[in-house]
Amino acid sequence: MRCCFRFVCTVVTLLAATAATAAEPGPGDACTTAGAFMRSGGPEVSGGGHFLVCNGSTWVSVLDYKDGGTTLTQVGNDTGSCTAAKDGRIRYVASSDPPWEYCDGGATTWRPFKQPRCQDDDTGECYLDATRSNDDPDFTPANIAAGKNILGVEGESGGLTQIGVVTSSNLRTSWEVAVSGNYAFVTSNHGNSLTSFDISDPSAPTELDSLTSSADLSFARGLAVAGQYAYVASWGSDSLTIIDISNPSSLSKVGGISTADLDGASDVEVRGDYAYVASYEADSLTIIDVSDPAAPTQVGAISNGHLDEPNGVAVAGTYAYVASRLSGELTVIDVSDPAAPAEVTSLHLSGGIGISVSGNYAYVPRSTNNYFSIVDISNPTSPTEVSTTALGVTDPEVAGSYVYAVRASDDALVVIDVSNPTTPVVVDALTSLDLTKINALALDRRYAVTTNSTLSNGKLIVADLGNFKVSEYGECVPDSTDRCLLDQNRAKYDTDFKPGKIASGVNILGVTGTLSGGGGGAGCAAPTSCPSVGDVCSDGSLFAGFLAADDGSCRAIFVTDDNQSTSSQWKTAGGTNDITNPDDHVDGQYNRDNRGGGTFPAFELCENNTYHGKNDWYLPARAELNLLWLNQAAIDANAAGAFTTSAYWSSTEDNTNYAWFQVFGFGYQDYTTKPSYYGVRCVRSEDASAAASSGGCTPDPSCPNVGDVCSGDGSGGGNPKFAGCVCYYDANSADAGTCKPLYVTQANQSTSSGWKTSTGANDIVTDSTEDGKINDGQVADSTTFPAFKLCKDLSDGGYTDWYLPARTELDLLWRNNATITSFTANTYWSSTESSSAYAWGENFGIGFHVFDVSKPDSLYVRCVRRD
Repeated sequence: MRCCFRFVCTVVTLLAATAATAAEPGPGDACTTAGAFMRSGGPEVSGGGHFLVCNGSTWVSVLDYKDGGTTLTQVGNDTGSCTAAKDGRIRYVASSDPPWEYCDGGATTWRPFKQPRCQDDDTGECYLDATRSNDDPDFTPANIAAGKNILGVEGESGGLTQIGVVTSSNLRTSWEVAVSGNYAFVTSNHGNSLTSFDISDPSAPTELDSLTSSADLSFARGLAVAGQYAYVASWGSDSLTIIDISNPSSLSKVGGISTADLDGASDVEVRGDYAYVASYEADSLTIIDVSDPAAPTQVGAISNGHLDEPNGVAVAGTYAYVASRLSGELTVIDVSDPAAPAEVTSLHLSGGIGISVSGNYAYVPRSTNNYFSIVDISNPTSPTEVSTTALGVTDPEVAGSYVYAVRASDDALVVIDVSNPTTPVVVDALTSLDLTKINALALDRRYAVTTNSTLSNGKLIVADLGNFKVSEYGECVPDSTDRCLLDQNRAKYDTDFKPGKIASGVNILGVTGTLSGGGGGAGCAAPTSCPSVGDVCSDGSLFAGFLAADDGSCRAIFVTDDNQSTSSQWKTAGGTNDITNPDDHVDGQYNRDNRGGGTFPAFELCENNTYHGKNDWYLPARAELNLLWLNQAAIDANAAGAFTTSAYWSSTEDNTNYAWFQVFGFGYQDYTTKPSYYGVRCVRSEDASAAASSGGCTPDPSCPNVGDVCSGDGSGGGNPKFAGCVCYYDANSADAGTCKPLYVTQANQSTSSGWKTSTGANDIVTDSTEDGKINDGQVADSTTFPAFKLCKDLSDGGYTDWYLPARTELDLLWRNNATITSFTANTYWSSTESSSAYAWGENFGIGFHVFDVSKPDSLYVRCVRRD
């Protein structure tokens, strides 16, 4: 994962970036760099703010946000000459690179933006392009000073700071900590337990539950969290135990396994269907098939002199890396065949007590002389030690160019700059009264979660990383090129920043497109009085389109013919879990019916009214809101009031303080504080299944439920699984206007594959965000497109029409990944291209799309097909 800055167009970031101050530049203030582009203020600031571009001497307002982010100054694409009166206007020119230009009124010249453009990924994000920091020297990590605001990125001051702590007797001799979302999980060696904590409020972490078992969790040590399960390696039980953590307040054992090869199980890592366990007493690496969590089975093991007292294991690609204390070896093991793991080579590093792997390097803390070694593993068959430094650290966690670790000598949490791996340098350290006897560390967004312990109790401590951000969660960590990407915790941007890909009449930063789909889906019965998307129904509401449920049923979504509000709060206060977990991302009716107490203005605007003679209106969930955005042009054509380009609330809650919204001018979704003011547009739904017996989207009868294995001939990796239903609106799709069942392979096709072996060419002329078949048909069946080729060449279950999923299809896989199973918390390729150098992927650990993934980068691949 490369380092990243979060781009905030209209909201306060989740990470609570400080609001813009009066010291920020405004329209008319002096500037020097023509083409420099920044945000000043914003919708969260009373009085609004601006997107500013420098014309060489003066900041000019390109986009003007008023209170609540309600209005954009410019509407329409300017195709004429640049004049003094047009100073600051923008336009889209497809033949230019970049295609966005602004009018320099002083020179009466259209000039290209030096900064990159936003592009949309159907889930979400806007990323910066490769030339960003080259064009703008201010946009490098070192130059984002405290209080400085550039494109919504606020510089912050200060280093590591302890912000929260909780004491628990269940943490006596705590051993390892892992973080998943708003929760932390800790194993206890002498407590024989796994304990869960709520860290959604980092300043006040709270204990939720503790599962204790002297039989299954005796001397519980190693811990890995993947999806809804925690995997605990227990030294005393000689076992791997799988625990359901889907409800962190009620932990429960699902399955477990104990074998001779798990004697002294000390560390575990989970990748896909397999758990890799290092066992201290058995001197072994054991591979466990965990595809059925209730019945894990051992499939392979390796034990030899190089694996004498292994303390740590890390897995990357088809290799496992094991650090052993007594033998002093870093052993590289080929695990491409889990049933027959084989040693590749070993490197002597005396006293290895742990390991973390990231990119081309392994980071190994050692008991010998308090050494910390960095090993180049770019060639796994010939690892090379590049540095050994007496740093005295343990439990390293890697993010971007930093390693976070604990240091026993002074009970400190330290940050090590490893941008130059030959000379690692400690750049910050935190010590406090609570940071004593610390022995475990995990990273969460901008926080570090650590534990300390005695034989009687222990503490879980949450520390703010300050200037040092965790790249996986969206803050900036400088890499070797000083580039920054934007984070993964976003939702919906524009499907394609090209005129031909934007729905008819929709204007996005001056780009107006043509209708790109609509109509009823196969098995979906269109409303009689309003058969096409955007039609006015007999009651006066408008037909917004279809959504397919996972069970194959089809829902028709209807929308009011005007906005209910342009400035309303989701709730008047935050701090409580308002919707019974889990919040629904697809069905706003569920969120409405499972909401707790309090004052919810946005919800109440829908629920307390009888628009068009109906009384079942509700605030749309994220998927329903995105359907309105996809089809807004057709809806606006017959509506009394058009959608604004500003943000609208969804009914989907993110956590106790945040809820999701979507900006209709750009198309992305994000979350912000519940008391914020955004627009409201209400929806209602009806069953639109064409026949009760078949539903709207009919899967293979042999696999009626999501996750079911379908019929086939059993060849290849096995028969496909039903992944859910997709409604296609892309006019270029052979299935446009229909809802289709999507099928997915049972296992990953690759854990390390490039999208393309090189960059620099526009590979897909008509990129589709919905239909991977469109993208697949435009990419050559050659080794230069490895991810595509894996699917094109695949013969699995008797089917040969597999393809790399487009973004919408990939997002469906993420939504249903717990039911489909065998995914990992890593980034998967989609077939949707973003530019000549980059393509889209989705991080299944977080669940939202990432952009600016270089095509040669190695990501996971999972193939899909449909009839």
